Amino acid sequence: MTTPTTLKGVVILAVLVGAAIVASRFDWPGLWPPDARVSTPGGGPPLDRAVAGAATGEELYSTFCSSCHGFEGRGDGVAGGFCRIPPADFTRADFKVRSTPTGSLPSDADLAGVIRRGAGGDGAMPPFDFLEDEDVVRLVARIKAFSPRWQHEQAPPGVVLPPRVEGSVQRGEEVYRAWGCPACHGPTGEGNGPRAADLLNARGLADAPTNLTRPGTFKAGPDDISLIRSVLTGFNGTTMPAYEVPPGGERSVWDLSAYMGSLQVQPDETPAPGVDTSSVAGYWKRPIPAQGGELSAASCAGCHASQFSDWSGTRHSMAMGPGVWAQMNDQPDLSGMCATCHAPLRDQWVDPYLSADGVGCSACHSRARQKFGPPPLPTTIAPLVSRYPAPHGPAATRDFFESVDFCAGCHQFSEGKAEMVHGAFLENTVEEWRGSRAAQEGRTCQTCHMPDRRHLFRGIHDPDTVRAGVRWTFDARRVVGGRVESRMILTNTDTGHAFPTYVVPEVWMRIELIAGGGVSRVVAERLIARRVSFANGQWTQQSDTRLSQDESATLDYSGVLPPGAIAVVGTVVVRPDAFHVESLASRLRDTRSPASRRSYERALAEMRSSDYVLFRMERPLAP
Repeated sequence: MTTPTTLKGVVILAVLVGAAIVASRFDWPGLWPPDARVSTPGGGPPLDRAVAGAATGEELYSTFCSSCHGFEGRGDGVAGGFCRIPPADFTRADFKVRSTPTGSLPSDADLAGVIRRGAGGDGAMPPFDFLEDEDVVRLVARIKAFSPRWQHEQAPPGVVLPPRVEGSVQRGEEVYRAWGCPACHGPTGEGNGPRAADLLNARGLADAPTNLTRPGTFKAGPDDISLIRSVLTGFNGTTMPAYEVPPGGERSVWDLSAYMGSLQVQPDETPAPGVDTSSVAGYWKRPIPAQGGELSAASCAGCHASQFSDWSGTRHSMAMGPGVWAQMNDQPDLSGMCATCHAPLRDQWVDPYLSADGVGCSACHSRARQKFGPPPLPTTIAPLVSRYPAPHGPAATRDFFESVDFCAGCHQFSEGKAEMVHGAFLENTVEEWRGSRAAQEGRTCQTCHMPDRRHLFRGIHDPDTVRAGVRWTFDARRVVGGRVESRMILTNTDTGHAFPTYVVPEVWMRIELIAGGGVSRVVAERLIARRVSFANGQWTQQSDTRLSQDESATLDYSGVLPPGAIAVVGTVVVRPDAFHVESLASRLRDTRSPASRRSYERALAEMRSSDYVLFRMERPLAP
């Protein structure tokens, strides 16, 4: 077993446990496919195409906004389910941040302000302050085109704020409690009031109250004017209502603003700890030091839409799934060990929302508040995105992004951090590769698992990827004497490590006889896997029948045909999560935690449905 990190597991668990709440993001409405195309609803302001060479509002929206808000503006883009705050549904024209009265449309200036400033911090609406003024004007027009409300309504004048007076923090606390704010925002403003967990917005999605101690997450801004305006206008489509100033109570809103301002904890501006990015070993020293800033995968989707779309359905995006969470919940001492790969940023260890990203964009590309990547290709970002300066500043390039060592930190156990079992580490993928023909030919992990730099990370769970790495043949025939002879051969031709690697998957070769009515009987089978067990603090290997590159496994069957036999069927079945299914089923029986039980059940349902038939061939038996 690996050695836990020095940060106590129970401390990590205390914050990562919140990932179970964030996991509800995966239950949001269905997402539009990445290749969907925007259609302009009838009516609304015309899209501005007057400026020669300038991007149209439709082009700007499709490039920067559709990943979260969807191609049809319904808030259901591919990144929508990964956002800390559900993206706005523009077809409803329910806008949270406005200067106008509750229930009304916002002004163009309100919309432009949100585009420029963002709303809600990391994982919510990011700032697009790099856009030109003309771009924002066209983008506002495009957003308004999604809803017919703009055809027959106009934004009314903004709400007039009471004359400014000096607010009192002490009186403001009284107003905070008298107006019922603690019910949602909590007694100390941390967004954890008794009603917080049950709040739903107008679309039926979770509506988390703002944590008033974190000014970077305020949707309209943390200054006193923005705070008062938010209180008086409310946030349309959410559970945040608009409050009316009682007669003679004009001072109360300034008192409330003063109190909310006193709750704010300013972010730590201490420079992020230095990281040695000159070598892959220094770059992947884990946990990756805290750095702050925008680290969520969703914050990358606006400019890196294709990469995000690929990543969103991968095992990397599911690295902090329910099975991992339940094990950490039941065994807090394992938390540090698990999190160093499943949530490698130390920032994730103090933010449940970030931890739910698993191995997200920042795990590979962000160190000390700077972005890193391989030398860019013309396809790295969309042409329109490349016209603008990167909001995170220039990215530094490192050649080791395309090396096997870049993946080794989490896909190869090492001496001093893990023990060997029967002469090999449990996770031994890179060492298996080093001795392969693929290594001699210069093919790396990225060659197969990131072809053309696609962030798909496909492996044993993907049938097409597995088929590309092996060759299979099967034949069967009736012979003299009422007998049958059959042979199946499976060869690891292009998998550049043991097939299958690690101790989790199983591959079954099977031969079956089919009788009339479709009744089948398995007459021969062979397991290809590395089987291990863990008991009394010790790992033991039972068998290792996996195939090194260019090695073959043969399964023969020869026997008397039973009466009524009409065909012989050969199949290869892959069970990608076999070890985990057995392990988690055992943990489910033993757990005493209702939360862990629910997570184990969810994980097992997903894993049991991951089995698939890799190859199948039916050979009829001629009379």
